This record gives sequence, structure tokens and C-alpha cells, in this order.
Amino acid sequence: MCGIAGWIDSAGIDPAVLERALAALNRRGPDGSGTWTSPDRRVILGHRRLAILDPSFRGEEPSVSTDRQSAFIHNGEIYNFRPLRRELESRGEVFVSESDGEVAHRLLRREGPEALGRIEGMFALALWNQVDRTLLLARDRIGIKPLYYALLPGGLAFASEPKALLRIPGITARLDPDALADFLSYGYVPFDRSAFQGIRKLPPAHRLTYDAGTGRIAVAPFWRLERRQVRDDVEELRSRLDEAVASHLVSDVPVGAFLSGGLDSTTVVSRAASRAESAFPTFTVAYGDGNLDDIRYARVAAEAFRTAHREEILDIGDLSSTLDRAAEIYDEPLYDSTALAVLELSRLARRSVKVVLTGDGGDETFGGYGWHETLMRYETLRGRLAFLDPVFSAAHRAVGGPLSGIPLASRAAGSARI
Repeated sequence: MCGIAGWIDSAGIDPAVLERALAALNRRGPDGSGTWTSPDRRVILGHRRLAILDPSFRGEEPSVSTDRQSAFIHNGEIYNFRPLRRELESRGEVFVSESDGEVAHRLLRREGPEALGRIEGMFALALWNQVDRTLLLARDRIGIKPLYYALLPGGLAFASEPKALLRIPGITARLDPDALADFLSYGYVPFDRSAFQGIRKLPPAHRLTYDAGTGRIAVAPFWRLERRQVRDDVEELRSRLDEAVASHLVSDVPVGAFLSGGLDSTTVVSRAASRAESAFPTFTVAYGDGNLDDIRYARVAAEAFRTAHREEILDIGDLSSTLDRAAEIYDEPLYDSTALAVLELSRLARRSVKVVLTGDGGDETFGGYGWHETLMRYETLRGRLAFLDPVFSAAHRAVGGPLSGIPLASRAAGSARI
């Protein structure tokens, strides 16, 4: 995890302002900080570093091209950077670091935004092209890494977290009422909105192009999920899981995993432990006054895979201090009590490793909850009744407007936007 921020202003930028924005991202990148400013002092990019690949100074960002005509920053990891690097080297590129960021920079500089579809990983990235004065922002396919942006009278600003954007002049912490309605309906703020008026999220699998000369902005997907026939092929699934876990283990610093004992985290640990040269580090926490199933099942899994397991029983009385830290760390509200336990779990893991694998997303991918089945049935029924869409749309226009002013109707209004 790193932190990125950038600011473009036709009237000129104050580097001290971006330094304050980067300071708000210290927790994301404790290993160093760097900035790049354009010759005309109208563009600045900043990076807070958590050194994972090539921890030396050569891996620092912003990455600046040898001709000084482009600069690049990113948060996350590019998992296929090694084969991409070999290809670029065969085409004449000479690299000065062993980092994944430099590879992504060279690739995008050579091939443009269309090359985003070739990048595999979890990332939020920014590339400034000094020649045509354009900014490219992009976010990974699943949206693992966050990226927020705000349009300004004279330009645009972006950052990994809203708290950094709030350091930029002209951006204020005003609540977005529609975002609040969505949060109360769904437990999160969907689409491209954020909790703050004027601050947007770049959606997953999307790119943003900003032309500093004209002020034009364009947001478009660079990848779409394809519907395919589900195949009940155990060996293919195992092979894909092995490939995914192996790619996540590429690191120049210690790697471990969160382990709850559930199917998703246990599966990840089983694949990772089989590749580790020594006992693979795993971590579990649970509240002593709560359900201790995670602890018990995690112990069984840790013993089965002979991991270097660490666990901690938390005191429910410490929740108030955890809540204070959560309010400081999470910029937007979360309707998920496990977020508090994850903070403690991260604190435990940080004592011995710098990177952790998790089972997050496993239930969403494999339909682990009952409501996933309900949703699939709903989508099937919706497809059969598609011919009625014009009728429903007309009814929404007729009724949705008057109801929008009634607080109790916010849930229905939110559902209509899906």
C-alpha cells in the first residue's frame, strides 16, 4: 500500500500544499516521500512509499522518463511486470530499477492508455504527459486500490484518500445528501460518488483522461467483465488459484496472510504455504467476549499447513480507542463491524511482515452468501421481464420525483438507481 496525490492548476501550484496532502497519507507510505513538479509549475505529482519491490532508492517514485517528458506514480502492485519488462527490453527499453512502477510507466508511455488492458494487478496509477499536457488516471479491474478526484476551476486534483484532497484549496468537506441516502440504503456509497460533494471516485476498471489545455475530462472503462459459461473443472480452478497466489507472493519484503479458518482465507494460505521456503506467517484476532470460531478454525488450518501462526484475543473494552482510530483512518463511513477487527489484525501482522494476503472477495466470487443466490434469481427474473422496462421507467419518472423529498422513500429511490 502506497499513497498518491496530484494537482493540476492553470494558475500555478504551491508545492507546499501538495506536501500537506502527502502528509495526510503518511500511514499509507511510511518508507519515503517524493514529488515531481513540471517546468511551468502547473503540475505536481506526489508519492508516499511503502517499499515492497526494489526497496532501494532506484525504486522510488515519481518515476520520471529519461527525456523528462513524462512522470508516473502508482499505488499497488503490477503482478505481471516481469514478463512485460522482458518484452519491453526486447524492444530496446533499458531499465534503471527492479520496480513494477517503472515497467508500467514505460509501457503506458510507449503504447498509451490502451495498454491498461495488459496490466494485471491491483493498482491506482497516474501518468502525466508533458508533450500533449494530458493526465491519465486508472484504477484496477476490481477496484482494490482507491482513487478519488475533484474538478477545480483551473484544473484537477486526485489522491488515494479524500483527506488528502481536502488539503487542496477549493475542496471542502461538504456532505453529499445523495451519498448519505445510498449509505443508509446499502451500507456503502456505490457508483462514482463519495461522501463528499465535489469529490468523485474513479470506478473500478476505468480510466480518466484530463486535457490540461482544454479542461476536458473523459472517463471510460478499459475492461469489462465477460459473461462465460461456468465450468465445473476442479483442476482448472486449482491451477488458477495457484497462479493468482504465486503472483501475489512476489515481494522483496516478508509476506504473510490473514487467516480466519474460513474456506477463502484457508484456501489462500494452503496455496501460499506450499510455496514458502519456511513456515508461512499467518495471523488471527477475535474479541474475547464474542464468537471465537475464527480462532478455533484458524488454529486447525494453521496446524494443517504448519504455518508460523500468531493470534490475539482482543478486549471488547478497547473498542472505544479502536473506533477513534477507525474514524481517523477511514475517510468514508463503513457499514461493517469487522473493519474494527481488521485494524487490530493489521497491527498484529505489521510486527513481523509488510505484505499480507487475504481471502477478501472470495464470497463475492464464489457466491458464498445466501443473498448471492437471491440476487442471481432476481437477475434471471429481470431478464425475462425486460420487455416491461419501459413501463417501470415511466412509473419511476411519474412517482420518483415527488417521493424523492420524503426521507422514508430514500431506500426505494436508491433501489431504483441500480
